[in-house]
Amino acid sequence: MATTSVDGLVSGLSTSSLIDQLIQVEATTQTKLKSRQSDTQKQVDALTSLNGKLAALQTAAKNLQKADGLEKFKASSTATSVVATATAGAQAQALTFTVDTLAKAEVRVGSGAYTKLTDPVTTSLSITKDGSSTPIAINVKGGTLQEVVAAVNDRSDELGVRATAVQVSPGNYKLQFAATKTGDANGFTVAGIAGMTGAPAIAGTDAKITTDAGYSILSATNTFKDALPGVTFTVSAKTTDPVTIEVAKDDAATSDVVKGLIDAANAVIKEAQAKSSYDSTTKTGGVLSGESVVRSVTQALAGAISANGGVPLSKLGIQLNRDGQFTYNAETFKKALTDNPEGIKKGLLGADGFAAKLESVSTKFGDKYDGQITKTIESRRGLIKDYTAAISDWDDRLATRREALQKQYSGLEVALGKLRDQSNWLAGQLAAL
Repeated sequence: MATTSVDGLVSGLSTSSLIDQLIQVEATTQTKLKSRQSDTQKQVDALTSLNGKLAALQTAAKNLQKADGLEKFKASSTATSVVATATAGAQAQALTFTVDTLAKAEVRVGSGAYTKLTDPVTTSLSITKDGSSTPIAINVKGGTLQEVVAAVNDRSDELGVRATAVQVSPGNYKLQFAATKTGDANGFTVAGIAGMTGAPAIAGTDAKITTDAGYSILSATNTFKDALPGVTFTVSAKTTDPVTIEVAKDDAATSDVVKGLIDAANAVIKEAQAKSSYDSTTKTGGVLSGESVVRSVTQALAGAISANGGVPLSKLGIQLNRDGQFTYNAETFKKALTDNPEGIKKGLLGADGFAAKLESVSTKFGDKYDGQITKTIESRRGLIKDYTAAISDWDDRLATRREALQKQYSGLEVALGKLRDQSNWLAGQLAAL
């Protein structure tokens, strides 16, 4: 039970203020622990941020070393209605064709006319997918127009069909069924609805192109993904004039990939420098000032400039400046792509290449399990846990001390009160004499 403080009742002293000051003095050690805990948490946050940038560098280095890391292509089309994109696996190639048909989704419309959504439609409904001989029965509950639509749409993923009640004019509804996917293979039939048998209102069709060589290519959608290796193109209109898709090397995109690697490496270096440098204005060091593992990261990255597979990286547009950061000259690199493509592969790729060295550095320090920075973070988190426990112990210790002081000063006030009463009694006796 907490002891009630009697604040200067007899003595006139602010005993609660005196107790607070005494506790504050005794809490000096706890205050230092809290400060150390805060500083350590800031270090953990800074190291975690640095680790994130190392992870980005590792990804960029790995991507560059893939089979198509330096083989970037772009696709162009002679028609605005045909949009082509080069993806992984593309190569220099071309294809000329005309667009004969576009992909459509099958649509069927019932002949029944309904005046409101609650009009009865059917209690026996089934849908059969093209290529299947087994109809799928659908429970339509009350069988009204809105209940038929809801029942079909609740199972649209399974049926491959979506229903809609369309109000064509006030008090005049039509029931429409449409395939959820385009293409000839996604047709369907409906049983139990008037007017749904026979030919559909819109037949499901595949997109079809015919090449200048005379053969045709079909796609269930308006996007062709496998016609050309590593190329995806989408058609949006039929054409009468031939359309040509051309795929060629994209030196600018290749240069951007290398620049992305340089930017990722510089992001690590700049982060390390910003968090560990000395600020002459505030005369304070960064939160990671003095961290040997941070110095090791920047030194290891700077040392990667010598990893070049026997080809000076300066001839590829990559250099190290006086600030310990990398510079990249895109024009020098593009010239090397034309003049010395093998030199680029040797300098950047392979076991002795620049990308491999950057990946090695990022893995050594930033690996999420065994990286040196990761282990440092784990160690600091252990310290934070210890600080938390010590601070909690001090909370208990100081609470006990405060209670003891409150008892002591309360007792003092009581004693002073008794002495005052005795003094007043004696004074009264003397006055009576």
